[in-house]
Amino acid sequence: MKKLLINVGVMALLFNISCDSKHEEKHEEITFQVTSPIQKDTVIIADYVCQIKSARHIEIRSQEKGYLQHIYVDEGQFVKKGEQLFQIMPNLYDAELQQVQAEAK
Repeated sequence: MKKLLINVGVMALLFNISCDSKHEEKHEEITFQVTSPIQKDTVIIADYVCQIKSARHIEIRSQEKGYLQHIYVDEGQFVKKGEQLFQIMPNLYDAELQQVQAEAK
């Protein structure tokens, strides 16, 4: 009997709540602004730390002795046939030339 009264009470309460919640709902028209996206090329630059090594390591040496006065290329730079790579200081050659000329006189 007690359960029946509780069930009836709960149903009456739910019925009362559902009847009170039937308020008039206001319907407003919502407008949205529509646009077209801009299309353009985008460049993404990302810097990474790395080392690049050649598959072949080629050492270039002069056929004459002496000190380098100037180096015209950087390491890893492409070079062409006949391109000047470095210049040797001419002081040693000038001294040898003067010595040979002195001996010849």
